[in-house]
Amino acid sequence: MAYAQGSRRKLRYVAEASFATTPDMETEALIPMRNNSDSLNLSKDTFESAELRGDRSIRDLRHGNEQVSGDISFDLAYGDFDDFLEAAMCSTWDGDILKQGTTLNSFTIEKEFADIGQFAVYRGCAVNTLSLTLANNAVVTGTIGILGAGADAVAASSVEGAGGEGTLTNTEVFDSFSGSISENGDPIGIVTNLEFTIDNGLSANFSILGTHDNPEEALFLSMDRFNVTGTVTVYFEDASLVNKFVSETASSLQFNLIDTDGNDLDFEFPLIKYTGHDLGVGDAGPMTIAMPFQALYDATEGVETTLTITRTAAT
Repeated sequence: MAYAQGSRRKLRYVAEASFATTPDMETEALIPMRNNSDSLNLSKDTFESAELRGDRSIRDLRHGNEQVSGDISFDLAYGDFDDFLEAAMCSTWDGDILKQGTTLNSFTIEKEFADIGQFAVYRGCAVNTLSLTLANNAVVTGTIGILGAGADAVAASSVEGAGGEGTLTNTEVFDSFSGSISENGDPIGIVTNLEFTIDNGLSANFSILGTHDNPEEALFLSMDRFNVTGTVTVYFEDASLVNKFVSETASSLQFNLIDTDGNDLDFEFPLIKYTGHDLGVGDAGPMTIAMPFQALYDATEGVETTLTITRTAAT
């Protein structure tokens, strides 16, 4: 008897034109998703009868509202995550530039367990959060936090149709050595770590009594404000960054990543404020300062965003 193994698990996705509705797979292709792990699952609320029967028994339990949630971790690479960067930014690429928007992009995500021929399908999956981490001596890693509407029963057949399976660019992953970083347009010093999170504040909304084809599933997902926070950690060389926090001085932050082929992915936070610093001393070694920051909307004409992502393919 075969047993499912993590090494044989595969994720694939397709963009939805209508929320929580898998498109016509006779014309659409399922696209493989590069990833390291996932915790995607269907969860359901439950409620039970409060009826008193005299015998101390619980009369009934029913399933209630359901939703899909979980994280997908990955190593960042050029090109193959463009759809999910769009979804995190609630926007679409304008050429090679991506800014924040107000459009909810959703996907059907299929999890295949190839060794036992079983498929779990999750619909109405949107990007609630997206985090990236640049750490010393490591590849650039990320986590996508998914919130979705519902799931189909696990089955022995895929949603893949005549559209087949899409292809990946299979570019090399980004690392923490190749690229540059600047703060307020100037070199920032010696950075040891940089991480940031996009949080769309998604929440699931439900209905009752036949107002929805699948009443247990979320009718729609609503978005809160576009919240981008992060932390940059540097060696303590002078007081310039520390005093920007002390004086509540606005700044900006920009970094770019370059892979081994020369593909470039650039992230620019045009307006940030530092929200803390850490001058604690724990040992006798070199001191680093962790500087958390809040990215803010820059209303300057031509900027008009909290975050700009720019992609430049190798020539």
